[in-house]
Amino acid sequence: MIFVVFFYFGPMVFEKLMQFVACREIGEVSYMSVSLLYRCDAGFFISMNLLLIMPLLLAVGVVIPGGIYYSMRKRLKSALSMTIF
Repeated sequence: MIFVVFFYFGPMVFEKLMQFVACREIGEVSYMSVSLLYRCDAGFFISMNLLLIMPLLLAVGVVIPGGIYYSMRKRLKSALSMTIF
């Protein structure tokens, strides 16, 4: 069940997290793509990216798919090693 939920919502979550990292330039000033209230050169933007967004991107992009792959691989090996008499 968790596989279906992750593969259904995973791309959307990854896309939204990437919007927090991306900046857009309006005039001579860079703002966050998600909200024009925060500038990309502000300390809040940098600390938010390093402490919150990057670990979430790592989890959604690497750790969770790796865990799913590992558990599927483990189940496949255990299913193949079963002998039927």
